[in-house]
Amino acid sequence: MFKIEILNNYNNDLFNQLKQLIERFAIDVFVVQKFNLANESYKKKSNYICNYKKYLSTEDLKYLEKDINERIDFAINSIKYIDNDKKTRYYLLLNENRVIAFQTAQVRKEKDRLEGWRNFAYIDDSYRGRKNEVIDSYGKRKRGMLSNILYENISDWFKEENVEFERTATGKNMYKNIKTYIKKGFIPEKCDDKKIYFIKNYSKSQKRKN
Repeated sequence: MFKIEILNNYNNDLFNQLKQLIERFAIDVFVVQKFNLANESYKKKSNYICNYKKYLSTEDLKYLEKDINERIDFAINSIKYIDNDKKTRYYLLLNENRVIAFQTAQVRKEKDRLEGWRNFAYIDDSYRGRKNEVIDSYGKRKRGMLSNILYENISDWFKEENVEFERTATGKNMYKNIKTYIKKGFIPEKCDDKKIYFIKNYSKSQKRKN
């Protein structure tokens, strides 16, 4: 049985499993961008990621360790402290009691409007591209691509919160992510040395649907 849960405790087994996925996510992103592997074969990419300590310098490893710790601390603080101006949620996809994927999202008050942010997303390699029936966080049964159902669950939360604009970002070399976001209605807004930032206007998206 696949189901989606919103994590609200940082002292349980689900959080410990989330930490492991956060670590794998951070390593994946860092290695893929460091060696520009986005368009390489799965075999080559997997080799670099699984043996990352062999390919990274001591400085790189220190940076990566710091990044992982900061991401985990952020998760703890997001659950521990309630901020009504910036609500953060960790959505977990479970296969029975095993965490196989997560996505994080925020609803932020920005001046006179509400913005939804999609921060991080990761799914275990063995479940990428798989379809199945999932019970979402609202108790609804849905069938489709596992990662898409998780994505749509967050979209439902954004609509519930009356989000007007949605934002996300990805690495400049993460070509697959870039294509996916554009297909989902995002447009590039700006970029820096490492990332491309995207935005989606919900009112314009709604008009296109109508």
